[in-house]
Amino acid sequence: MTNAKRRLFSDTLLYTGLILSVLALIAFPRESAAAARNGLKLGTGVLLPSLFPFFVISSLMIGTGAAYRLGKVLSPFLGRLLGTGNAGSSAFVIGLLGGYPMGAKTVAELYEKGSVSKSEAERLLAFANNSGPAFILGACGGGVFESARAGFLLLFVHVLSAVIVGIMFRGGSHTDSVKTVPAESYPFPAAFVKAVKNSVRSIFDICGLIIFFEVMSALLEKTGLLPGGIVGTVLRGVMELTSGITGLAGIDHIISLPAAAFLSGWGGLCVHCQALSFALASGLKTGRYFAGKLLHGIIAAALTIMICLIIKC
Repeated sequence: MTNAKRRLFSDTLLYTGLILSVLALIAFPRESAAAARNGLKLGTGVLLPSLFPFFVISSLMIGTGAAYRLGKVLSPFLGRLLGTGNAGSSAFVIGLLGGYPMGAKTVAELYEKGSVSKSEAERLLAFANNSGPAFILGACGGGVFESARAGFLLLFVHVLSAVIVGIMFRGGSHTDSVKTVPAESYPFPAAFVKAVKNSVRSIFDICGLIIFFEVMSALLEKTGLLPGGIVGTVLRGVMELTSGITGLAGIDHIISLPAAAFLSGWGGLCVHCQALSFALASGLKTGRYFAGKLLHGIIAAALTIMICLIIKC
């Protein structure tokens, strides 16, 4: 297929999808409005209070140079294990602690400030953007499975899978990290104001994406394009992580735990759009990112199945 035919085919799919989406919005206005309200509630009621502080603190760590110093402490271990430099090591840790999309945001900011090279930034995207412990232990363990044991199992598998993906994407030595020179830092007052402004803009972008994907998922379900049962729940999670995870409640653990591990590792299209909003704005390519997230989900699900068979979840 020539480039022109490929472009025509992709444009046709895009325009057809847009037209069908408009028709679905017209045909199901109440369902669309209800889904939008659910998305707004999720964004402002759950993600805003949980993510916003992490956004500000991570930006402060980068702006004041604390992220570089943290990475310098961790680099002797993580640098050898994952092939990252000082700043790259801190991005991996911040991504694990802050949850989606903190890893991608941190990597993009570090690249823009010159703390990591483009090649390392694109490698970091593959394994540094991860679900945080607050979501896995709270929403998954405590909320969906009502079990601290299940939450810690999913967290262990999630972190281990991220490390495995990092090793798989290890691109040689960590010395390609812009000679590990710390980026320019700012005084705390200036860094704080900048961090708050950037975080407010980022959180509004994320809320908008969540509302959109909530509406699209509801329309797909209403039109019968999204099947019911565990298959439909997983497909919903492939698009929007939180909706998919919460739909696993009440399903047998031998099925729901691996599904939750896969979805947490994959992240969902909504999370990917959030990550792309940071990566593409910085000029970073995202091929490795998608490959890394798919591998993360598959590895996490496989490890969960093995553990469940051993300990009989």
